[in-house]
Amino acid sequence: VRGGCNIHSFWMSGRFQDPQFILNQAGLINTNKLTIAKWLLEYRLRRHGYSQDLIDEMNATKDIVFLTAWEGRWAKQVYKEYALRRKQLFTRNFDSTDEANIKLNILNNALYSICTALCLSCGVHPSLGFIHGATRRGGLAFDLADIIKNDSTLPIAFDKKISSDKQCMYKLAEVLRSNNEERIKTLVRLILMIGSGSLEQLKDFCVGSSHQQLT
Repeated sequence: VRGGCNIHSFWMSGRFQDPQFILNQAGLINTNKLTIAKWLLEYRLRRHGYSQDLIDEMNATKDIVFLTAWEGRWAKQVYKEYALRRKQLFTRNFDSTDEANIKLNILNNALYSICTALCLSCGVHPSLGFIHGATRRGGLAFDLADIIKNDSTLPIAFDKKISSDKQCMYKLAEVLRSNNEERIKTLVRLILMIGSGSLEQLKDFCVGSSHQQLT
């Protein structure tokens, strides 16, 4: 992935692992990719308190290419707004040498690796994504990581009291363990729903009443 770091993942799940979760995951992608991509984005937006107008704007996109472009523009704006609230000038640039960008590269890549491990441990494929993954490996890992970035990696990256790589990793671990590991449990719930191929459960979780209790 971009940012000077790499994901090293190994498929160590036994010689005769049941492929059903991957088959279910692939089936959802083949039949409902755009719909589920929008559900995941809506869950992300609602989770972090964004307006219904923004959700409607996202849902108005007509295909996955436009949806991915919309998500990319919106994500960059989130970074800028987050930095502005902390009175910092910032533009997201994977090759930049400023402290915030360097920390974001490290933290986000760590989060992608964690999401990859969760996918592998639950029996789904980390590269078969809904929003991401058309041109790079790791699509589902990226989809999942983005759901919790706003309240996990971003606050650490823009915290001037945290500077070293080691401090970043300790703080990320602390955040992920906080609130009874709610963030990790949320991602695992989503992964298991994807693996089970349950369209109705996914819809209820992301855009139905359930998200009110789970966020």
